[in-house]
Amino acid sequence: MSNDKAIITKQITNLFGMDRNNPEFIAGTEITDFKIFGEVTKSNWAHKLFIPKRPAVPFNLVDVEYYKFESEMFGFLYNFLMTPNGSFAWLFGPSGTGKSSAPSQLCARLNWPFFEFNASKRTERIDLEGSYIPTEGGMEFFEGPLTKAATIGGVLLINEPSLMEASELAGLNDIKPGKPFFLASKNCEIIVHKNFRLILADNTNGSGQGTMFGYVGTNKMNSAFLDRCRGFGARYMETSDEVDMVLNKIKMAFTNGDFLISEKAFNDFISELEQVIETLVDFANALRTEAEAQQLSFPMTPRTVLDIVACMLQYRMCDNKLVKAIQQCYLWQFNDAERVKVDQLFKSKFNISIIEKSRRAA
Repeated sequence: MSNDKAIITKQITNLFGMDRNNPEFIAGTEITDFKIFGEVTKSNWAHKLFIPKRPAVPFNLVDVEYYKFESEMFGFLYNFLMTPNGSFAWLFGPSGTGKSSAPSQLCARLNWPFFEFNASKRTERIDLEGSYIPTEGGMEFFEGPLTKAATIGGVLLINEPSLMEASELAGLNDIKPGKPFFLASKNCEIIVHKNFRLILADNTNGSGQGTMFGYVGTNKMNSAFLDRCRGFGARYMETSDEVDMVLNKIKMAFTNGDFLISEKAFNDFISELEQVIETLVDFANALRTEAEAQQLSFPMTPRTVLDIVACMLQYRMCDNKLVKAIQQCYLWQFNDAERVKVDQLFKSKFNISIIEKSRRAA
């Protein structure tokens, strides 16, 4: 087999998000050019895919959803999951860049048990490990997400770890796949499963500079803990990928019954949406650039774009549905000066204003 070809199977199509209805795909028999599915497929093909046996009773398995992986993040996560070499993974970057969703959906495609925990300034190690709670039969230990993932071989994702005290997070330095780990909250040792992985997703890289970028309450992390981590700076999707994601997500939501409208009304809306969606994403990218330069307090994330489209669907009978949706899903959170800047960018894309009828900031 040449370096540029591979046999594409059903598992591979699920993993890389390939369309099995694509004429380029014939399950298990067709030799398919890597260029169709991106260099990330080629760069990772040398590894044997880790597909854990699905248990009879699924335990914390994530449902596979439509997802567009950013190729470099996929490569980073995939290589980390396959060969962590005792490391953790630290994903950092602005909101809405897939820091939480990408690990979740990759684990879904690998049948890898997945646990997610949202940290805060009040989070302590005991919240991750678990604690004794009084029950009718006496004191009973209830496992936290760290203990569950470490014992069954799951992936634990901790969101916003920089909100925690650095000393609490540093207590995880000694947790290594295949090695004993002391659970202070239970006063016992466990053997960490060889398939345990720890991923941390944060707006910052742990350097303590998050506050200056609007991420209030973030702390500088312990350097010894960061030394255990591999880091990756997440970025927003390419425009074409984001357009594809929004259209597919909104269509799937309709298929799942989230919008109680007729098929004809929905198809008419999609036809209108396709005329403006690329410009809307261009507008979002311009806002993200301003936010990264600290000229705006908040970027327009892909989540917000999707929410705007869903809101437009509800206002589909209005001529100014896009303006209404942006006012309600994004513009409301800014002060007057920032609203003017957002309005200027919107005018440059759509030749109309979005603040003429919006309420003034308090």
